Amino acid sequence: MLQQVAIIQEDEMKKATGKNDKDVRLQKVAAKVIRRNLKGLKRLSKN
Repeated sequence: MLQQVAIIQEDEMKKATGKNDKDVRLQKVAAKVIRRNLKGLKRLSKN
């Protein structure tokens, strides 16, 4: 379920890609943060 949420969020970001370089950079950072959060949640759910 967590992976599906991340995939949906990434898809939404791809759809909403702005024309500004700043927007693209922010989206890349956001994608990294989402992935990092997913890894943390997976680790926590194992315990």
